[in-house]
Amino acid sequence: MINEKPAGSDHYRYYHVSSAAEAAYVAGEAARSAAKAAQAAEAAHVAALVAIEAIRTMDATGDDPEEIEEMDENAGSAVQAAWEASNSALAANLKAIEKAADTLAIFPLLTASAITTNPQGRHRVARRRPKPPKTRKPKKPLDDSGSIKQSNQGEPMMNKLKAKRMFEEAVRVVPNPTYGHPEDRAKQWRELDEKEFLNQYCQAVFAGGLSWAVMLKHLEGLREVFKDFDPEAVADMEPVEREKLPIKRKDKADKFLETAKMIHREGWDAFKKRLKREGPDMLRELPFIKDTMKKQLAQYIGLADTSQESSHLKRCAEHCGASSVGELVGFLAAEFKMQRRQVDAILWEWCAKHRPF
Repeated sequence: MINEKPAGSDHYRYYHVSSAAEAAYVAGEAARSAAKAAQAAEAAHVAALVAIEAIRTMDATGDDPEEIEEMDENAGSAVQAAWEASNSALAANLKAIEKAADTLAIFPLLTASAITTNPQGRHRVARRRPKPPKTRKPKKPLDDSGSIKQSNQGEPMMNKLKAKRMFEEAVRVVPNPTYGHPEDRAKQWRELDEKEFLNQYCQAVFAGGLSWAVMLKHLEGLREVFKDFDPEAVADMEPVEREKLPIKRKDKADKFLETAKMIHREGWDAFKKRLKREGPDMLRELPFIKDTMKKQLAQYIGLADTSQESSHLKRCAEHCGASSVGELVGFLAAEFKMQRRQVDAILWEWCAKHRPF
């Protein structure tokens, strides 16, 4: 039986749920009663058929004809009544089953309606709000105790201990980087001649959009096409056909030849003095040299001790919580008594070959 209804705001929810339960109970009782009636009617039907068979047997044995006729009429009436009762019971049984099925089908709806009914009797549609997408928060640098480091302005600071350990691991794995630079940058700049500059400038031009590994595969082919970067031979060259280029960028090949001839006409000494005076920003005037390639070319010719904003070094800076590549490289260069470009070369090759992040 249903317990006493509770008071308060739960009354409406209880009312709907209990109504559904009572309806299901009544439908079940009706189904059982109809089933019993159907069984009784079926039994009466069978009994009537047995009576008819008995009358026919008596007729065959020659008993009183009037008695047999009376029994025949009564048996026929019994059969007709049993048949009608059986049909009525079956119809009631089917109707009860349908009612029970409808009640069970509407039961979840009644429950949901009860849950979304307020004390004033008004209904609202309960909709599930979509969850906001998860966003990964950037890792913040921690000090030795595990707490977040803060600057004077309250901003997170670079985790210097983490940066030092990272660089120590990089030096252990890559003690002598393949693409490193001489320790004496001033000597490298003094010894820079026109041939070496054309070599480095050509690599910077054609490396745009390519990985460094792919660029190295085609370096010998470029040297062959451009006469081993001999200034006199390059100045006398005609435009190179696209089919002869190992990297099929005729626009870059034409601009490289044009720039090489311009430097040769100006004179290497005059061009080098102007480059020294104006600094790395002058390299932006050369075709296909953008900010990233400007820093790379300045490194490779010994013009400036800079670091590249490459994707590998950006991941290193993010790993240590540094605000920029420059902050990370500057700290490591001062800490390990190296040039910035040497730190850059070690970290770059470590990330490119071993994928630590």
